[in-house]
Amino acid sequence: MDDGREPDWVKSFSAEMVRYFDKEWTIEGAPNQSRIVPLLPFAGIGYVVFLDGFTEQTGEVFGLHRLMGIRQLASLHDPTLIGGKFRECPLPFLHTRYIHVLDTMALATLMGTRCGLDQSDFIHLRVAAQTHDALTPAGGDSVKVIDFDGLDEDKRYPELFSRPEWPAFRDKYGLNEEKLAAVILGKGLLGKMLDLCDKLAYVGRDLWMFLGKNPPGHEASHLFQDEYDWIMHILKKDPYPCSAWSHTRIINNELVITDKEKLAKFLKLRALMFKILYNNASSRYFEAGFVAELAKVLYDDGILTKKNLVEMRDEELFMIMENALGMPHHYIMGDISHSEEPRVQLFGTAEQALQFERETGKTHPGTMTHLDVAPKPSVGCLHTFKVMEKGRVMPFADADPAMADVIGSIFVDPKPYHIFSYNLAKLCRNQALATRLISSRNMRIGI
Repeated sequence: MDDGREPDWVKSFSAEMVRYFDKEWTIEGAPNQSRIVPLLPFAGIGYVVFLDGFTEQTGEVFGLHRLMGIRQLASLHDPTLIGGKFRECPLPFLHTRYIHVLDTMALATLMGTRCGLDQSDFIHLRVAAQTHDALTPAGGDSVKVIDFDGLDEDKRYPELFSRPEWPAFRDKYGLNEEKLAAVILGKGLLGKMLDLCDKLAYVGRDLWMFLGKNPPGHEASHLFQDEYDWIMHILKKDPYPCSAWSHTRIINNELVITDKEKLAKFLKLRALMFKILYNNASSRYFEAGFVAELAKVLYDDGILTKKNLVEMRDEELFMIMENALGMPHHYIMGDISHSEEPRVQLFGTAEQALQFERETGKTHPGTMTHLDVAPKPSVGCLHTFKVMEKGRVMPFADADPAMADVIGSIFVDPKPYHIFSYNLAKLCRNQALATRLISSRNMRIGI
């Protein structure tokens, strides 16, 4: 195989053995591999990216290597202990937005091949999958809250067409700007395919990283024992719940998942991830509170802008924040974590949360508080993902309304008003900034 071609004797092997040898040669013997990703967790695949191939070209044209410095989960961190002293520094998750777009592209490639897309649709889906997060700002979702429209990478996607390398790349591969932008916004068949690939990719890798740091038996599992048990039950029954890509067909120009039970397990797993991580107040303490408040001040002052946030990486952003706090070279999350007093309080009503903030503002005037309202349930895909039921194509929620209700109930937060508290005396040596943060809070709560 020195010339890359299989020798004749390979033809005597079974198809399974040929696939095994192909994989091993690609990883060990191929001369031009760029990146080896041996595992996309719970999806049943791994992949190799080759030097100078289409994937690498796409990355260069769209400036995707910046995403190596953008954390996929932004400033989300290991859950803290709600209402009590934390015993260790909660750490962020270090996998990046770059590996996510590669994961999404790999799934889109497989799904597009499986569904028999024509060459034009196939290449548009691949490019969209790999570039859909190209304009993710430094800080990710932590800073998007300061300007949802201005920092929305999907709405801003057409800005990428002004990159100098784009015209030649577009013409070489027959790409259409309007078609790509529509796919990014989730429109049409290709938009639905991208949406499914995106969700399969982030749930699989995020869950893998979360369980790696917070395995069953860890203190986080005691906070969410029922949810952990449910996750372990799903994975025991099906170790590849994120492999719904392998059960897809196009029927009457609609994407259909042909294994309803597989999709149900995935949707349940996704909902559980929102419960224990994405929407979990004790994982959002750093991201949704302190980082968001500080970023808003810096954005209002023009230190952070729509332009520089999509040019810098996380490290540069946090250097700016540390300097603004008057604490250069400090690890902000570490400073915030080592606190003796309760830092997260949960309330069932907005009135209860407001009363707590007002009392805190009066009795502890140097304590900054932030109100975080639990995000709305992310249940749209229960209605947009289609399955085959009794010979008819229909939304998952119509095919299995009882399971859709169960999945929807997982998202419900009985205490959706979260108050995060921060001792500014320990976190901010810039007195003018500290005063400004407190004043902004006081104006919001009316004291």
